[in-house]
Amino acid sequence: MDLDAGPEQQRAEVEQVRSLLDWKRRVLDVYRAARDEAVPERGWRLWREGRDALFRDHPQSPLPPNARASFSGLEYFPYDPSLRVLAVVEPATHERVEIGASTGAPVAFERFGQASFSRSRIRRAGPRRTARGGICSTR
Repeated sequence: MDLDAGPEQQRAEVEQVRSLLDWKRRVLDVYRAARDEAVPERGWRLWREGRDALFRDHPQSPLPPNARASFSGLEYFPYDPSLRVLAVVEPATHERVEIGASTGAPVAFERFGQASFSRSRIRRAGPRRTARGGICSTR
């Protein structure tokens, strides 16, 4: 926050940060609701509906404000249960990772876990393989 800015500017900056934190919380809520749904296809639909609502209604939406009123939803491929992959997440050594972004400034992530999953359940994947990778969380 620019401490030399006037009170109105400071309030606007605080509101931007509050709005961004609300966006992140709601995104996490969308994913949590999808994961908690007992029927995978219903979870996928909750995820779609939640994302569409954020794009349409939230101040942090990547859509320009004048496009939100007519927004009818993002385009998705049809649900395909054969593409569902389950992972086992285990703790990993914490590590800060910076990943390049389109703005030119890197985005910082913190590695906190490692996901192990098998692509063998995907019909189109061919031979059985196991992949291991880090999970990152925005700070």
